[in-house]
This record gives sequence, structure tokens and C-alpha cells, in this order.
Amino acid sequence: MCSNVGTKKYEVFTVEDDIGCSKEGEATSTNLVEEKIVHLNDVLEVLVRFDEPGIFMDPVDDSFAPNYSKVIETPMCFLTMKEKIHLHKYMSWRSFVEDFEKICYNAMKYNQKRSQIWNAANTLFHKGKKYLDQQMAKSELILGIYRTKEDSSMILVTDVN
Repeated sequence: MCSNVGTKKYEVFTVEDDIGCSKEGEATSTNLVEEKIVHLNDVLEVLVRFDEPGIFMDPVDDSFAPNYSKVIETPMCFLTMKEKIHLHKYMSWRSFVEDFEKICYNAMKYNQKRSQIWNAANTLFHKGKKYLDQQMAKSELILGIYRTKEDSSMILVTDVN
């Protein structure tokens, strides 16, 4: 991204494939993808820290939680989210947030209300949502810049001053 982006008046440009900045340096679509990956990994790292005992890190299977696959339609864990980041599966901030919410909802659906895991999921949900809400504007900007190869037009917000 151009280094002169600030809290001033902005102008939006639509460009094809690589993005050239007239100011310091040059931003390419590769740089934008890397920025997206780094940002999502940073956000995920904070969410993982909210799960101090590491309950939601790995996938749940039926040997650990009987009938889990019958109760939970779409399993989710932090490891799966990390894999999705590296496979460029998150095309929007909303899809990233939905996967985080799915971790919490699945745990609260499967486990008995007020059990240790239900309480951990509830706490994670509230701490995580607060943090994600704080990150929303920056994250939507970063994820909004990136588009799939099928849609090679990209949006760059730069400072007009």
C-alpha cells in the first residue's frame, strides 16, 4: 500500500492486476495478498490467545466427542481457519468472522449449557467479537483490496493530498 495513506480525504482508483503507486515504492497484487495473509494471521493469533487452554485449536472428532459429526454440521477450529488463510479462502472479512463465530456456536451447541467448554466458548465469543469489531474497518479495507484472479480489477484507496 502507498505509504501516504492517512486519515485525510481519499480517492478511489480501479486498476488492473498490478497496482502502481505514484508515491514512494510500488504495490503489486502479490504484496496485497501477502498483506492480507499477514493481517489475518495477526488477527487469528489474538483470537487464539483468548483460548488460553487451547480447547478450540484442533478439529473435534467423534472419538473425543461422541456423535459430534451428527450434531455439528460444519465443524470449525483455529487450525482450519489458519489453513483457510494460507489457501486464500477468505474473500471477505465477514467470512473470517463467521468461521470464528462457528467455533463458538458449535461448542455451545454440542456441550451442555454452563459446562466448562460451553463457558469457555461463551467467553471466547464475547472477547473475540469485541476484538473483531475493533478490527473491522482495517480488515475490510485490507480484504477489500484483494480480489480473486477471475476478477482482476482491484481497488486502491490513496491519499489525494
